[in-house]
Amino acid sequence: HLDRRWSQHLAFLADLREGIHLQGLARGPTALSPSDEFHREATRAIRTFTDDVERDTHVTFSTTNLEDGDLATTIKRPTITMFTPAESPPRRG
Repeated sequence: HLDRRWSQHLAFLADLREGIHLQGLARGPTALSPSDEFHREATRAIRTFTDDVERDTHVTFSTTNLEDGDLATTIKRPTITMFTPAESPPRRG
């Protein structure tokens, strides 16, 4: 979900950047500067992005049973260590 939503968000920002001057023209003399208008819309868009990701994640985890069936065998469980031997952090001492 995250990758798809992030791609959609970036595409929205690209479209917004291309057409931000048109919004200023449509609002007339009381319009914000193009950079202020972009910031306002981008802030609103990132809130929508995070809300959508949170909702999608909640739906996925609330409707998926990781303990039963074939899905449990296809998902690799994390180990208790964060590093493989090749990636081990340097020792302090």
